[in-house]
Amino acid sequence: MAGDLVSLSYVVTNLAAGRSPSAIGGYDASDVTSPLTDTSGVPISGRMALFVLPALRIDPFRRTCYVNVATFDGSASYGVSIDGNNVSAGAGPFATRAALITAWAAAINADVTVSAIVQADSWTGYDSSATPVLRIRGKANTAYYAVDPSTYSFNAAATGTAVLELYADAESAEMRLYAHPSHNPSGGAVYDAGIRSTTWREIAASTATGLARYAVGTGGMAMRMDCSGLLRVAAVLLDVAGVAGDGSVTYLARVDLTPCSLESTT
Repeated sequence: MAGDLVSLSYVVTNLAAGRSPSAIGGYDASDVTSPLTDTSGVPISGRMALFVLPALRIDPFRRTCYVNVATFDGSASYGVSIDGNNVSAGAGPFATRAALITAWAAAINADVTVSAIVQADSWTGYDSSATPVLRIRGKANTAYYAVDPSTYSFNAAATGTAVLELYADAESAEMRLYAHPSHNPSGGAVYDAGIRSTTWREIAASTATGLARYAVGTGGMAMRMDCSGLLRVAAVLLDVAGVAGDGSVTYLARVDLTPCSLESTT
């Protein structure tokens, strides 16, 4: 009877584990090529479960792009290209960066061709400075905002002394997961085959054939993994790519690694 109770307790514990995130370990991992260090990834020692949430899009149901006017030139000409269709911000000069962004968004939304694909606005939630940026997203109530949305290429440019920073959702990436085990090696001298580094080991995808890789698409991915016996887990994104026709864009792909604990009331 006692043995049955112990077995039951293990089952209940395993079923309950991983339901309440206890720490958020999100970090940007775009095109990581350097070797992992002892502080890479997130600590998960003592945890039983880990949520792995790679995301290529801000909103998985449409593509989002941003234009940040890093250096403002009120007399410059500004233009954005959506699937090769160019839209100008209109005639300047513009008194402020905010005035430019407002006029630029209005021009995009008024363009017959581009407004059938995207909708634009002046958005101040990009960072803590509350500086407005031009936000462009797949248009609501169209195929560009759907469960399996159509996508579009994105670019922007300016004349004069203006400097633009372009950010956009990625369309594809490859994720690799690495585990830092907590075991102690055994063996003879340093040159003995029994002595191996206890540092990072790659976690193979369940469907991998010779390669421990996870293909991540626009919808992202959500997976729960058993992490008992590990000190840390790290995610690496490789081959992060956008849409053919994109300009010099920084892609906003990231991976959230969220250690979980037993169910709690907090």
